[in-house]
Amino acid sequence: MIELDASNEYLDWSKIDLDKEKVVVIDNLFPHWFITYVHRQVMDSSGWRFGHYTATRDPDAEIPAFSQKIFPEPLSPISNDSLFPMIYYAVTDTMIWNPKIREILINGQQHYHNTVYHQDCKDNGMTMLYYVNADTIEDWGGETYIKLTKKDTIKVSPKPGRICLFLGRLDHKGESFNFKTNTLRSTIAYKIGRDD
Repeated sequence: MIELDASNEYLDWSKIDLDKEKVVVIDNLFPHWFITYVHRQVMDSSGWRFGHYTATRDPDAEIPAFSQKIFPEPLSPISNDSLFPMIYYAVTDTMIWNPKIREILINGQQHYHNTVYHQDCKDNGMTMLYYVNADTIEDWGGETYIKLTKKDTIKVSPKPGRICLFLGRLDHKGESFNFKTNTLRSTIAYKIGRDD
């Protein structure tokens, strides 16, 4: 894993080996006004729908979270907002691969939403998360857990405006905020293909 502070260094993907690092976390890429704008647009949007249902009643099974489809099937009232390409190009503009968007979703979890480990792809694709909540407090939790190996798992905290980009074939899950808040934990998830 590599952590970058975009306020101190230029985001240069030619110097990052994603297949070796597996996870790249980028902070301070976006100004405060943009983080606030994204938060307001996403949280006030009326397009929330329940996500994937499970037919089991297993306590370890996933309880579906809320979602909004942005691309390729635009089912959210904010699907056409320029915030989505702005986030995407801010991160991918200097990529040495040929990135192609496969899917964009907004995910929302209340404290009772239990997600399970999953993969977003089986090939060399990438998953990019943008953490939406502009008012996150560290005590709330809400980390993303990513399994680098069977024994090595990292967790990425949901810092406002943070980008977490990782290999889509890695098992991962998002934890909801804990019982200390009724706030919806939200991420924008970009599923991206790449040519090597």
